[in-house]
Amino acid sequence: MAELLLLGLCVAVLFWVGSLSRQLNELNDRIAGLERDLRRLPRADSSPSAARDIPASPRAAATPDGPVPPPVKPQAPPAPAALPAHASLSPAPTAPITTEESPSLEVEIGSRWALVIGVVVLVFGVAFFIKYSFERHWINETTRVVSGTVVGLALWIGGLVTAKRSYQLYGRMIAGAGLAILYLAAYAASALYGLVPSGVALGWMALLAAVTVVTADRENSQGLATTAIVLAFLAPFLLASKEDHHITLFVYDTALVAATYWLVGRHDWVALGPVSFWFTWLTYGAWASQAYRPEYFMSVEAYITAFSVAFVFIAVAYRESKYKAAKISSGVLWAGPAIYHAVSVGVLYQHSVPFLVYLTAITATSIVLFKDVTWRRLLIWIAVSVPFAAWTSEHSVARWYLATLAVALAIYALHLAAQVRILRVKHTLSTLETVLFHLGSLGAFALMYPAVYNHASSTTGLAALFSAWNGALAYLSYRRGLRDPMVNALALAFTFAAVAFALGLSGPLITVAWAAEGAVVIWSGLALRREPLRYGGALLVVFAVARLVVMQFDATDVSFVVLLNSRTATGAFIVALLYATARLHRRYPDRAKDAVIWTGGIIVAANVFTVALLTADTYSYWELRGVRDAQYAAGFARQASVSVLWTAYGIGLLMLGFARASAVLRYLALALLGVTVGKLFMVDLLELDGIYRISGFIALGVVLLAASFLYHRSRRASTSPTAAV
Repeated sequence: MAELLLLGLCVAVLFWVGSLSRQLNELNDRIAGLERDLRRLPRADSSPSAARDIPASPRAAATPDGPVPPPVKPQAPPAPAALPAHASLSPAPTAPITTEESPSLEVEIGSRWALVIGVVVLVFGVAFFIKYSFERHWINETTRVVSGTVVGLALWIGGLVTAKRSYQLYGRMIAGAGLAILYLAAYAASALYGLVPSGVALGWMALLAAVTVVTADRENSQGLATTAIVLAFLAPFLLASKEDHHITLFVYDTALVAATYWLVGRHDWVALGPVSFWFTWLTYGAWASQAYRPEYFMSVEAYITAFSVAFVFIAVAYRESKYKAAKISSGVLWAGPAIYHAVSVGVLYQHSVPFLVYLTAITATSIVLFKDVTWRRLLIWIAVSVPFAAWTSEHSVARWYLATLAVALAIYALHLAAQVRILRVKHTLSTLETVLFHLGSLGAFALMYPAVYNHASSTTGLAALFSAWNGALAYLSYRRGLRDPMVNALALAFTFAAVAFALGLSGPLITVAWAAEGAVVIWSGLALRREPLRYGGALLVVFAVARLVVMQFDATDVSFVVLLNSRTATGAFIVALLYATARLHRRYPDRAKDAVIWTGGIIVAANVFTVALLTADTYSYWELRGVRDAQYAAGFARQASVSVLWTAYGIGLLMLGFARASAVLRYLALALLGVTVGKLFMVDLLELDGIYRISGFIALGVVLLAASFLYHRSRRASTSPTAAV
C-alpha cells in the first residue's frame, strides 16, 4: 500500500515537472528562432553573400578610379519574384514559429506521458527485480549490486548522449532514471546486504548526490534534477528490509537535501525546493511510523535539525528570486519550522534533560533571529510555554525542582532582554510587546508555581518576589524616563501583590489575579491612550466576575459567616477595583473618547455586583438556618429578607444619587425598586397571609412614598433629575 501511495505521488510530481519542462522548451525554441532571424537581418545588407544574392546597380558597378557614369533614369524596383529563392530577407523561417500548433492529445500521451510513466515503471521494475532475486536467491548480493550499477550507468550515459542529439526531454528523463537506479544499488549494497562498511557507503551516496548535482547543473534541467531527487527518495522504501538502518537512511536523505540546496542556489529552480521538502518529511514520517524507538531520539533530532536548517536557507534564497512562483515556494518551506518544533517536542518529551535544553535553545535562537519581529517572538513564547507547562505538570517531583525554575527563568529573561534592547532604541513598547511583557512575567510565575507548590515552598513568597521584581523594573523605568514599561511593570507589581495577598489568605487565586490584572491593564490603557489595553483589561475583569459567580455563589460552607467569608471578600475586592477604574475614567476624560460611557457602565456594574453579593450572603445565611432548624420557615424568611435588602439598598442608592447629583445612581435605584415591587407582588405576597400581607403592602407603600418625596424635594430645589454624572 505504501509503495502505491509513493508511486502516485511520484507520477503526479513527474507529470507536473514534465509539463513545466515542455512549456520551457517551447519558449526556448521560439526565442532561438527569433534570435536566428535577428542575426540574419543585418547580414542581408552588408555580407558578401547577401550582395551576391541581390543584383548590383550601375552606380555600384563602377570602379572607384574610373569615371562616374551619368545618372540613369530610375527604374521600377524589381518584383519580389526576381529575388533568389534562398535570399536571407525572406521571412520564411519565422512562419513555423508563429503558426505552430499545440500538439494533439494523442501526441502528448504518446510522447510525454508514456515517457514519464515508462521511467517510473522502469525504476520500480529494477527495484522489484533486485528484491525478488534476493528472496529467490537467484544471484548473489554482489552480482545484484553490480548489475544495478551497470544498468544505472548505462541509462545515465545513454540519456545524456540522447539529450545532446535534439531529444532533450527524452534523454534527461532517461538519465534521471539511471541516477535513481544507481541510488537503488548504493542503498542495497549498504543497508540491505552490508557489502561495504558504513563509511564507504556514506561516501558512495555522497558521490551519487554529487553526480546528480553536476548532471542537472550541466544540463541546466530542473526536470532532470527533480526526477532524480524524487526517485532517490523513493529508493529506500522500494528496498525496505526488516532490519533497521536509520543512520544510513538519515545521512542518505541529508545528502539529497544538500544537493537540493546547491541546485536551488545555482539555478533558482522554484519547484525543486518544495518537492524535496515534502518528500523529506514524508520519508521521515513513513520511517517513524514503523521503526522509531525512544533510544533513537538523539540521531532523529540531529537529522531533522540538519535538513530543517537547510530548508530555511532555501526559503531565504527564494526571497531573492526573480520568479513570482518563488513566493509560493518560500511560503511552503516556511511551514518547516512549525513542523520541526512539533516533531522535536514529540521526540524529546520523554527525555527530560534534552527536552529542557531544546526549549531553552529554541527560545534563544528565536530571540536572535526575530529580535525585531514581535509577533514571531510571541508565537515562539506560546509554542515553548505550552509543552513546558504540560511537562511541569507531570514532573513536579523534587529532583526536577531546580531545573524547572531555571528553564522558566531562562525563557522569561531571554524575552525580557529582547524588550530591553527595543526600549534602548524606541523608548516605548508596541501593543504586542506590551502583551508579551505581561505574558512573560505571568507565564514565568505560572510555570514555576507547580514546582514550588509540590516542593512545599512558599507560593506566597514566589508571588511576592515577582511583585518586588516588577516594582524594581518600574522604578528603573521611571529613572530612565520610560513611561510605557513603568506603567506596565507597576501593573504587574500590583497584580502579583494581590496574588500574594490571596495566597496568604487561601483565597481564590485566579479570580483575584484576573480582576487585579484587568484593573491595572485598564489603567495602563488610559495612561497610554491605548484602546486595546482598556478593552483587554475589561475582558479580564469580566472573566474574574464570571468565575466568582460560577464557582462560589452557589457554595455555602458550614463555617459561613455573613459578610466575613472568602466569597464576599473577593467580591468586595472586585467592587473596589471597579470603582477605582470608574474614578480613573472620570479623572482622565480626555484620554478616552467614551470615558463618560465607561464611567456610567462601570458604576452600574459595581452596584449590580454588590447587590448580587449581598443577596448570595442572605441566601447562604437562611440556608444554614434551615438546616439547623427544620421547623423554621427559612424559605419565607429568605424571600422577605431579600426584598428588605433590595428595598433598603434602593433607597440608599437613590439618596446617594441625589446627594451626588448622579442620574446613573438614581436610575439604577429606581430600577432596583421596580424589581423589588415586582418580586413582592409575584413571589412574596403569594406566601403571606393576614397581618403579614397587610404589613408588606404598608411597608412597600411607605418606601415608594419616601422615594416620591425625594423627587419632589429635588424639584423644589431646581435640581434636574437628569443631571450629569
